[in-house]
Amino acid sequence: MLRRATEQCYNVCMEKRRIGGTVERNALNRRRLAAAAPAEPTREVRTTVFALVTEFELVYVRDHVGTQYALTPETKGIDVSSLHKGQVLVCVVDSRVSRVLSARELT
Repeated sequence: MLRRATEQCYNVCMEKRRIGGTVERNALNRRRLAAAAPAEPTREVRTTVFALVTEFELVYVRDHVGTQYALTPETKGIDVSSLHKGQVLVCVVDSRVSRVLSARELT
């Protein structure tokens, strides 16, 4: 009788562990799929220049939510040496890695 109760308890515990593991794996897979395939891989973001690092030819911009991006001389469409603080730019951003693909001055 005791052995039977022990086996039942063991089976219940193993079933809970199996179900819990499956649920965790499914949730993890959903998160991975959502991160891997966003609805819009690129998007345009209105940003403002807030920092210039002339020694390294870097310009940092920030969008309305506070996300920061870096512009380098390799950034297409803009000359980083001509930018100044407070200037408004429109950046095309890769949503998957938060990288600026190109930028242009807002006119």
